Amino acid sequence: MSMESITIIVTVISVSIALAGLIITGQNSLRREMREQREEMQAEFKITREAIGHLRERMAHLEGLIEGLREAITGRRVAEDPGAYRDD
Repeated sequence: MSMESITIIVTVISVSIALAGLIITGQNSLRREMREQREEMQAEFKITREAIGHLRERMAHLEGLIEGLREAITGRRVAEDPGAYRDD
């Protein structure tokens, strides 16, 4: 082999190694960014789940109040205290 061929082969190998390094660095950067975004999304989902749970509790409370109001308006007995309105 001539010196020019060896120089070309070494140059091609060097460029290939440099490109491989850039690709790996880019992939690692992308993985890190994706991991950060996943963690942010998980935090947002946790906040959303907690908010939904709180809203469900409030809805259940309001449903109970509405049911009590409806029973008071219609004169039916209140479910929590069946002895409060005796028909004796």
